[in-house]
Amino acid sequence: GSPMAPQAIPIPTPEAEQPKVGGGGGGGKKQDEQWWQKLWFYNNPGYTFLGVIASIAGMLIRSSYSVGDRNRVEEAIEALTFVEPDEIAEICKANNMNANVYAAVVRDAVETLGTDDVAYPDFILIVNKLLRDHVKPERRSQPIRAAHILDRVVLSALAPRPTVDPDDPDAFAARFLEVPSWDGLIGVKGAEILQQKLPLRTLLTALSLIVDSNILLTSDALFEMLKATSPDGVVRMADLVDLVDALQITGQLPCYVQVVRHTEWLPFQRYRGADARELIGLALREKPRKGEKPLEITAENVTKDQLRALLLAKSVCYLGQCPRV
Repeated sequence: GSPMAPQAIPIPTPEAEQPKVGGGGGGGKKQDEQWWQKLWFYNNPGYTFLGVIASIAGMLIRSSYSVGDRNRVEEAIEALTFVEPDEIAEICKANNMNANVYAAVVRDAVETLGTDDVAYPDFILIVNKLLRDHVKPERRSQPIRAAHILDRVVLSALAPRPTVDPDDPDAFAARFLEVPSWDGLIGVKGAEILQQKLPLRTLLTALSLIVDSNILLTSDALFEMLKATSPDGVVRMADLVDLVDALQITGQLPCYVQVVRHTEWLPFQRYRGADARELIGLALREKPRKGEKPLEITAENVTKDQLRALLLAKSVCYLGQCPRV
């Protein structure tokens, strides 16, 4: 047969002779850019650096104002606290009263005075008489030692109470920080002050300052106090509110736990004072410590163990004795 015709060999075009980089042609550099190289921040490093510095400075300034506002509210609460922690330790050690004796005195005081409000002179007269049966003979002439501290604590209960305005974070500090808390008592005759009646629970809570026992035993004694002053001997959530409120008044809760976040957080976080009900609510929402169960309180029948857990919660921290872990 006839010889086969040679196959046509393709002749490369000029474009084919050029190596293709990034898709070919002069547009290779643009197509080879990463997505982040197209960002404004990448192409303007000077402005980016200044922006980062400004953001950090803004955060520090905002934090500084927030801390300052918190400290201001805490100082206002301290101004309403007429007793220092070292004075609480002083009256506690001076009397060295165990929790069982306190509980017995409470029961006898309730039998004598009832559960109505009472003036401090009437209260302390009965308490001194009852304590003489429980102290050593050499102390019967002075059943309560360092009693001036107890007197001052009761005076703090007679001073005006702060009203927390949730819509105005400045109201608390403006009223009580710039004006000394003693002004509420200046100009009032001494006899008139002493005749003002206070809730019996407040006075009995103040009296617990003389107890020098394990914090759990003291908590149990306070539980017995709530039972003794309850109409039916049952401790309810409302009774816990009364107790925490009395602990606040008598300076037995740290000032820092009584400061809570305000709803206003712009341009910086504001703070305000908390009342007893809020502190209990915070304690119920606390994350439990390792190995512990979440705090639960039966509103209509509080138990002794539930009160223990509440007083040791970080949001209450009775006498500053709450575990840090």
